[in-house]
Amino acid sequence: DISRRDNKYDNSFEVYFYDYEQPYIFISPTGTEMDHLSFAHEFGHFCNDQVSYGSTVGIDTAEVFSQGMEYLSLFYAHASEELTLHKLGDGLCVYVEQGAYSCFEQQVYELSPEELSVERVRDLFLKTGAGFGLDCWELDGRSYVSIPHFFLQPLYVISYAVSNDTAFQLYQLEQ
Repeated sequence: DISRRDNKYDNSFEVYFYDYEQPYIFISPTGTEMDHLSFAHEFGHFCNDQVSYGSTVGIDTAEVFSQGMEYLSLFYAHASEELTLHKLGDGLCVYVEQGAYSCFEQQVYELSPEELSVERVRDLFLKTGAGFGLDCWELDGRSYVSIPHFFLQPLYVISYAVSNDTAFQLYQLEQ
C-alpha cells in the first residue's frame, strides 16, 4: 500500500506474510522526494523476503538489500543531486546514530534488576545520545520507545551500521 491518505498510519515498513508466502510493503508517503528512498528501502526488504521466503537468518546483514536498494536507486530513478547528497549524508549518520542506539541498548541490558527503572533507562538514553553528539537533536528521554527494534528484535540496531558498509560498497561499485 503506497497510496497517500490523510488518516494513514505515519510509517513505512515491509512485512512477510508467511501464510501467503508473500512480502507486503506499506508506505505512508509524504509527497516529497524522500518517498523515493522510503520506497527503495522497503522494496529492498521486499526483494530479500521474496528470495528467502521471509527467513530471518543472518540478522547482521538484514539491511543490505534495503540500504543497497536505496544507494542503487540513486543511479536508476533519476534522483536529484540534493537527494543523492542527502542519502550519502544519511549513510554517514547511520554509523553514529545506530552506534549510539546499540551502546544504549547494551547498557540497558547490563542493568541489574534493582537498577532497572523507567527513569534510569530515560537517563541512559539521553546520556548515551549526548555522548555520541545526538543531543543537538533535542533528544527526549522517552524517544527510545519509538524504536520498535528495541522491543521486537533486541540487538538488531547495529545491523544498520554493519549492512550500510556493504550497501555503500554497492554504491561505489556502481559508480
